[in-house]
Amino acid sequence: IALALFMMFEFVVFPVWDSLQEKRATLPIQEKKLEKYREVARTAGLRSAEVASAETRLREAEGGLLASKTAALASAELQELMKQLTSAESIEVRSSEFLPAKPLSTEFAQVPLGIKFQCRLDQFVNLLKAIAGGPKSLAVPRLLIQPIGGREKLVGVNMQIAGIMRLER
Repeated sequence: IALALFMMFEFVVFPVWDSLQEKRATLPIQEKKLEKYREVARTAGLRSAEVASAETRLREAEGGLLASKTAALASAELQELMKQLTSAESIEVRSSEFLPAKPLSTEFAQVPLGIKFQCRLDQFVNLLKAIAGGPKSLAVPRLLIQPIGGREKLVGVNMQIAGIMRLER
């Protein structure tokens, strides 16, 4: 009987007792984990609202990209957009120059367009405002303004305007 009791304590009771002691020792760590998980669960609604807001901002930003799928079509789209903006300000474009697209990353490329024109200073300022407030996200990486003079305050403008397009995958 003593030998059976010894074997039962040695192989059943003491191992169970030791495992319970180990679990009791890790109890504060498990309580901290549980509190962190509860905190994450409480902020899940806030996080989903943040994700929805970020997705909305992303869609708005992507709305400013050029819609064309190739660089040549994007250049033509940019030229047409500039033709609309300049004609709205009664500016006659003297020349347009298609420039090669520059990759910005694996997903996006910058499509530049060089244009030259003459206009009054107030027309040029209004054109820049129209470019900044337009539906497409455009940048002016290069700008050269030369005063022509006269009472009309004419300026000769040589500028490069660039839009961003999504590359085909």
